[in-house]
Amino acid sequence: MPSKNAVKQLRENAFYHVYNRGVEKRSIFNSKKDYRVFLGLLETRVSAPPNFLLRKAPLNFYGNIHVLAYCLMPNHFHLLIQQKEKYDMSKFMKSLTNAYVLYFNRQYGRVGSLFQGTYKAALINNEQHLLRVSAYIHRNPISLKEDIRFYPYSSYKFYQVSKRLWLRTQYLEELSGGIKPYRQFVEVKPLDGLDPP
Repeated sequence: MPSKNAVKQLRENAFYHVYNRGVEKRSIFNSKKDYRVFLGLLETRVSAPPNFLLRKAPLNFYGNIHVLAYCLMPNHFHLLIQQKEKYDMSKFMKSLTNAYVLYFNRQYGRVGSLFQGTYKAALINNEQHLLRVSAYIHRNPISLKEDIRFYPYSSYKFYQVSKRLWLRTQYLEELSGGIKPYRQFVEVKPLDGLDPP
């Protein structure tokens, strides 16, 4: 029997909570460089190509994948994304994770799988669910005894002051009524009833 959210409900213009962890729950980020490489791979795949006159590269998903939130933890990651076409997420995740595994295995002189099977993707049902999942993702560093406002490997900091062009912060901010209400929702509101992956 497949694990929860392993079988994806693929829909056009849908939002998903995407996650995966290391095989045998092993660490998938051993250094600051590892986190930076993963985030760099993520950014290059969803950012606008350098020159709009050039055709998009095969590994670029600009306009087809929107990233609303992310959090990288030592042995797993979370992404909150929207896909445009039915199979965009599958292509995007294959490109992202394969590139990271290639880097990781070369970096640490290893071979074989890094992740525990294929990624999991939970379909987001409505706007309230979307807000709650984003809060769950942004609150993940609490388990590391980290202050979520300053955790360096989460998108939450971009919901406070600075912005990233490739990160779609405005959608969640608008749903919440602005940056301050969104931050209040994440930092204060209890998340009872939200099933973690």
